[in-house]
Amino acid sequence: MEQAYSWLIIFSGATIVLLGTFLFAAERELGNKRREFDEFRREQAARPVKPSTEGEPADAHSAAELIAKNTELETERAALSTRLGESEKALAKLQNVQFENRQLQDTTDNLKNQLEISESRLMESAGRVQEAVELNAALQSEITRLKQQLTESETAIETLQSAARRAAKAQSENQELGLENRRLQEEIAKLGRQLESNEERLNATAGQHEEIAERHAQLQTDFAESMRQSDVLTAKNKELLDALDAVSNKLAASEKNVEEFRATQNEERSENKQCQRENDDLNEQLERTRVQLGESTKRAQVAAAQNEKLQLETGELKQQLEQRQAAIEELQKAAMRLSEIQPELQTVRLENQRLQGELEEQRVQLHSTETRLQESTRKNQEASDRCEHLEAEVGDYKQQLEDSHSKVREIDAAQQRLANVESRETIYREQQEKLEALIVDLERELSEGKNQVQALDETHQRLRETERVCEELAEENRRLGEEVSVWQERLAASEENQRQVNLLRQQLDELRNEHARGLDGNRRAQDKLTGEPMAASHLTAGAGGATIMQSTANTNDHTDERIPTEIAISETKSPDNGLVETLGDPMHFGSGDTAAGIPAANEKEASSLVWASVKRKWRVGAVAATLVVIAGTVAMVFLETTSSTSEESAVARETRTEEYTAAPAAKPRVKATPGLQGTFETIRPTTVYGGPSENAELIASIGAGVKLNVVDSSDGWLEIRSKHGRPPGYIRQGAAVRIGQN
Repeated sequence: MEQAYSWLIIFSGATIVLLGTFLFAAERELGNKRREFDEFRREQAARPVKPSTEGEPADAHSAAELIAKNTELETERAALSTRLGESEKALAKLQNVQFENRQLQDTTDNLKNQLEISESRLMESAGRVQEAVELNAALQSEITRLKQQLTESETAIETLQSAARRAAKAQSENQELGLENRRLQEEIAKLGRQLESNEERLNATAGQHEEIAERHAQLQTDFAESMRQSDVLTAKNKELLDALDAVSNKLAASEKNVEEFRATQNEERSENKQCQRENDDLNEQLERTRVQLGESTKRAQVAAAQNEKLQLETGELKQQLEQRQAAIEELQKAAMRLSEIQPELQTVRLENQRLQGELEEQRVQLHSTETRLQESTRKNQEASDRCEHLEAEVGDYKQQLEDSHSKVREIDAAQQRLANVESRETIYREQQEKLEALIVDLERELSEGKNQVQALDETHQRLRETERVCEELAEENRRLGEEVSVWQERLAASEENQRQVNLLRQQLDELRNEHARGLDGNRRAQDKLTGEPMAASHLTAGAGGATIMQSTANTNDHTDERIPTEIAISETKSPDNGLVETLGDPMHFGSGDTAAGIPAANEKEASSLVWASVKRKWRVGAVAATLVVIAGTVAMVFLETTSSTSEESAVARETRTEEYTAAPAAKPRVKATPGLQGTFETIRPTTVYGGPSENAELIASIGAGVKLNVVDSSDGWLEIRSKHGRPPGYIRQGAAVRIGQN
């Protein structure tokens, strides 16, 4: 199809060139014939005519034939002038088409520049999409790592819970840890849901980006096809321009019409310049809007909007291609009209050749008539009057011919002016329609630009929301990592404490075994020293002591599980004495053993032995109490470490807020006299407690620069109240300064 268009355009150019050459040759021949006829008339007028009676009918007949031929030549000249006007109209149309082709070339250049800009923007959007994909992969890897850490933390929590169940005194702390663990599990579940939703969103965005890439590839193929078609059209337009240049060079004879056309063209150019200025203003406005759009697209991903813009541009290119095809069809129609005119020109040429032959014949006849006239002048002088009459008639005919020529010229000029006016009107109408269409297109582009700006604002809002969600997720991931590290430290500390407790239990078991062996030795010594009655009483006392020591051992076992603070405090008074007595126990036992061999009264020996056994029992009890105190202190240290780590994890878990969100708080202690009151501002991050003590329940964690409403102060603590009806809280007095009074 494109080859057919190219051949048609070449053929139309060739026909236009041939038509121009034929018209130029016909006009030249017509001018030559006119000059010859004028010379002939001048010769006839200057030459004396002798009267002759014989040649009068032939001369009259030849004059009538010449008049008829002159009328025919005038009609042919009028037809040729009309054809020349039609050719000038065709030339004007071709010049209009040339101007439109130049405008189309300018528009194609602008569209190419816009396409390059859009391609650069699409490359930037593709880079951002790649960055988003990489960030998504990194987040997924981080999520898997965090899940593993969470599983490890859950196992560590379970081990810590199993270790915490062994201590009865840490029931309240274990309950708090259980609440914290449940809260962590809820937060972990929330994080898992948020991560799933983020993965769904990322999958959706990935699908959208794939669709955008497919659209972009399709648009690129369409644009390449349109560019190829535009290149073919530009080549065809160049060929047409060459043909038009040849025609314009060959039609140089119509300078006056061309000058008029140039004057009209100058007017049209001035109007076109004005329209171009308006278009430039609109283009500047569009450029400003496009600059704003470019700045907005640099901040965010606008691949969908750019693809829509490319689709619109391809649609405009298609419209322009359709317009060019319509112009080519018009040129083809003009070429067809020229091809239809070509046989007429050939007929005119043949008629000119025929007329030339007739003129030759007439010249021959004129020569013959001249000879006959000379003979007739010599023979007859009577034909002079008739010749004068004929000359008068010829003068009248000449006058009539001149009048007809002037009328024909006036009619041609009027027709030319009318054609010029009509062509101007059509050109003005076309230009007005084009300008109206251009204004409509510009308004549509402005509305589309506004819509694109709104769409970009919406995309910016969504991007900000996604960035905020990503930041929150990163903060949650960082917090979970910190919690996992804290739980790992707590697990290591609990394992160390468990190891120490196991060592203490082993030492306690060894001491119990030694105590049992000492009791067995005492019984055997008492059995040897005393008789049967004293042995019975001693056995009764020994059984009571054994019962007491057994109860003491059971109590120690029970305190190893519960460790109440009252027993630990009451027994801290006697560890040194117990240790000294325990260290002196072998010496005392040796003295008792030697005393058993000294001859004395049985009662004194029995009483001394009973008193020694009682002392040994008290010493063993003191040793057991000392071990219980040591175990209690170790358990207290363990609980303090766990409570401090739980406080740190709670502080790290809570986010900074303007007003803290209070959980059910414990009741504050008994208030002292009213202290500081007013509006305070925090100067460093701090923690809000449920009471004026660091062992109280943690409510929230706030950052620096937060304004608080303080209603009271006591013992270095500030009591704060919320204006929204939340429970009160307490912070350290050194963490805030007063900036105003209520």
